[in-house]
Amino acid sequence: MSKFVLWGGFGGLNLGDDLILVSTIRDLERFDIDGCVFLMGSDWSFIQNSIRVDFRLVEDSFLNRFNSYREGYCLVVPGGQVIDDECKYFPYGKLTLDVLLSRLFTKQYPYILSVGVRNVSSKLHKMYAWIHRSSIQKIIARDAVSQSNVEKIYGKHKSTIMLDPVVANESLWLRRDHVNPDANTGKALLVMGVEKARHDSCSMLALAGRFCKLRLQGALSVMQHDRRFDQDTASIRKSDKDLDLCEVGWPTGLDELLSAYRAHLYVFTNRLHVALVGLINGCLVHLDSNTPKLESIKCMGFSLASYEVDGLTFHYLDENGWRQLQDAVEQREEVLKSLFK
Repeated sequence: MSKFVLWGGFGGLNLGDDLILVSTIRDLERFDIDGCVFLMGSDWSFIQNSIRVDFRLVEDSFLNRFNSYREGYCLVVPGGQVIDDECKYFPYGKLTLDVLLSRLFTKQYPYILSVGVRNVSSKLHKMYAWIHRSSIQKIIARDAVSQSNVEKIYGKHKSTIMLDPVVANESLWLRRDHVNPDANTGKALLVMGVEKARHDSCSMLALAGRFCKLRLQGALSVMQHDRRFDQDTASIRKSDKDLDLCEVGWPTGLDELLSAYRAHLYVFTNRLHVALVGLINGCLVHLDSNTPKLESIKCMGFSLASYEVDGLTFHYLDENGWRQLQDAVEQREEVLKSLFK
């Protein structure tokens, strides 16, 4: 029986983080892990209906992590911080310390999922890279760009760098009917991910409202991206008093979450993970004026096409993009089998 401890900032029902978490656990289900998984700082209410393993929920504290490693739990890091050790929610060096402790007590190399890795340039980052080079044997890059960056950072060393693009969860790849770029009717889903009535929220809502009245002729659904933020939809409505809004209740599991997307043709958002989920569910996605995020999606291995109407540019996966997703699913089994030889 394998033992793992998952490290990550999954504390606030953050849509992208929770999807990565659920996907990672479903990957690890192949390794007979019932009763042996600790989730550090995660929100149980979202994932309890989305995974099938029996595990204990442990608060993310140094003492709890230390005790887990002493009991022989292998570290799992489903995120890019393992490479540059940088995240605004965690101090520098925290993950590096976890990697070293895990290696010391478990005598196993951590299992790393590297998402959106950047080139490391600062002396501090290079120091972390050197430490990790001595501690990590298995790294899975989610896309070719990340794989290339990891190889530039580490060069030739004993670590094995494997490629496993995008999100590792078969249910996410079940595409609905292919999106018709010429469609001019359908419901729109606006997924908000910012606090209260900030200017960018109002602007995005007003933009979606204009498109809704011109083309959709129906209610615009609103769903929060992250429940850590106290989103006041009533105050947002003031940006367009004539806008008909319908709030979507927060889903209690992965299936409900994906169903909310599949019920809509258009997705308006300013969040990268939201755009990603919209794309893989066959929606036309309008990512609010954010070219860097579009480039990030392309770096993940997606091939995007565009569709413009009334001054708004929507993006969707073209046929090549769908093939890339299917290729990722087909190669995942082989990658996972080779991980713990």
